Formats: sequence, structure tokens, C-alpha cells
Amino acid sequence: MYYIDYDSFNEYAVEKKIFADWITLLTSDEKRFNQLIFFEWYALGYLIFDSTSCVFVLPYSLLSVFLIGSCILLMIQFILFLAHTHRIIEKAHYEAEYYRLEEERAEHVKRQMILQKLAYIDGLTGAFTRRYAMEMLESMQKDGLEVTVAYIDVNGLKKVNDTLGHQEGDRYLKLIADSLNESLNKSDILSRIGGDEFMIVSNSAEKEGLESMLKKVNELLGTAGREGYRPSFSYGVVSAPHKEPFDLEELLRESDRRMYVNKMQFKRGNV
Repeated sequence: MYYIDYDSFNEYAVEKKIFADWITLLTSDEKRFNQLIFFEWYALGYLIFDSTSCVFVLPYSLLSVFLIGSCILLMIQFILFLAHTHRIIEKAHYEAEYYRLEEERAEHVKRQMILQKLAYIDGLTGAFTRRYAMEMLESMQKDGLEVTVAYIDVNGLKKVNDTLGHQEGDRYLKLIADSLNESLNKSDILSRIGGDEFMIVSNSAEKEGLESMLKKVNELLGTAGREGYRPSFSYGVVSAPHKEPFDLEELLRESDRRMYVNKMQFKRGNV
């Protein structure tokens, strides 16, 4: 039976690894290791050259000069080696600091995006916030784009909250928002501007087209089959002329007024 000396084997493996790493370093072509590699070759040459004093018999005075000179040269090279090593360590520190700052910057950007999302996205319905919609309206007004605004009020939300609970009321709001979003163009903006109020901002749909879409969504909501109530909303749609200045506040007031007229018709059963 053979007995394996694991201690000797481990020592051999470690020595082999160290020797391999040393050979790899000596043959490295990275510029930052040039000084280290030069020092190692210099030290190796110094040892070989210094050993010649054991082979040849030299005069005492010459031997002293030889030893002192070689020690001075070795010291100079060692100082240069330390200085270069310091530069390598300093550079490594700067690189580590750079990566740390990059990680902090990425985290800061991530936090900013989260805060921006909180400022621009309604947490319950997933619609944009009033702030975002107003910023887009002001931008369209400034650029002279054609704008169509629909002011929307959810019918019977208070009754649903009072009779079926606020959780059902939240589901009602989300149903309205999801139904509207599914029917809008990608460039249109749906925002929640109040508890039961939404607003659509569009520069791709005309007044008649948007009114037709809202009517179809209302009809589909009527088949949603919610227990205890019939989902629906009232709306008012207004368009601002293309490339003509318009009063933003007046546009919103007019869409709100038309929504109120539509709601009165709904209550009278004319819608």
C-alpha cells in the first residue's frame, strides 16, 4: 500500500505555484510591471556578479570598492523599485476610488429615476400624474402643436366606496385607467389629476375621434359585470387650433365644463 505524504505534496504545490507566478511576472508585457521586472532581473544579475568574488581572488581594496559600489547600485535600484511600487499602489487606489464613485453615481441615478417615477406616475392606477400632464401641455403649447384634451370624471365612485368599500373603489379606478390606456395611441397621455378625475392629452387625435373612442370604452365598461354597480365615466373633449396660440387654463376650463354637461346627461339617463 502506498502512503501519500500530503504535507510534502502541498508544499510542492505551493512552491510550484509561486515559481509559476514568478515566471509569469518575469515574462509579463504590462508596462506597469516594467520596473518590477527590471529590478528582479537586476537582483538576479547582482547575485550572479557578486558570486564571482568567491571564484576569483581579488585584492582587498578592489573587493571593498566592488562590494560598496554594488551595494550602492542595489540600493538605488531598490529605491526606484519602491517608488514605482508606490505609484502602482496609488494608481490601484485611484482606480478603486473611481469604480466606487461610479457605483455611487449609478445608485444616485437609480434613486433619481425612482423619485421621478414617483413624481410622474400614479401609484394606484399607473397613469401619469397631474404634474406630468401639465408639463406636457405647456410644452405642446410652447411648440405650437395641435392639442386635444379630454377631461374625465368617474361616475359613482363615492357610492362604490361607501357601499362596497375603498378596495373596490380602487379596483374601479384601475379598471377605468386600464380600459382607457388600452384604447389610446402610444403618443397620448392619460393622467390622474384628482381622486376620481382623469385627463387625456393628445396631439394625434382630433376631437371627434377622441370622443368616439371614449364612447366605445364606456360601452365596453358597461359589459364589465361588476357586482353592485355599472362602471362608466363622464367626459368633455376640447381641441386647440393647430399653430395658433391658446389659453391653457381656458382649454382646461372648457373641457371641465363639457364634462359636467355630459355628467348631467348621464344622471338624467340621456347618455
